[in-house]
Amino acid sequence: MNAARLVSLAGGEAYFIGAVPLTIGREPSSDVPVHNEDVSRRHAYVLRTPQGFLLVDSSLHGTFLNGKRVQLQCILHDGDVVGVGHLSFRFDQRAEDLGAAITGKVPLALSMDQRTSWKEWLGSWLKRFTFR
Repeated sequence: MNAARLVSLAGGEAYFIGAVPLTIGREPSSDVPVHNEDVSRRHAYVLRTPQGFLLVDSSLHGTFLNGKRVQLQCILHDGDVVGVGHLSFRFDQRAEDLGAAITGKVPLALSMDQRTSWKEWLGSWLKRFTFR
């Protein structure tokens, strides 16, 4: 499992998910900005785990996976549709399709030290981006 992306169904923009979690929300620093009052500042995020890519809902408004509300978190599968506010995104895990037209924090994701275990990295990420 190398990388994946979320692809906007409305505009076709692709957002890379690599070593760094992909943040979705109304906050300007979000990797996937969604400007809507029904979207929290830090609405959701997708992170890579040994079990697969994990969608975590951190909002009061709800995040939807294939039309059903996510209960805290769930593993994504190729082709799943993630709904945030009025927008929908397709989860794409096919490595051969992850070309150069990706956006997000790609340089940071590619420069991550791969020697750090995912547990250590997740712990430091949670300390840095704790939702308070």
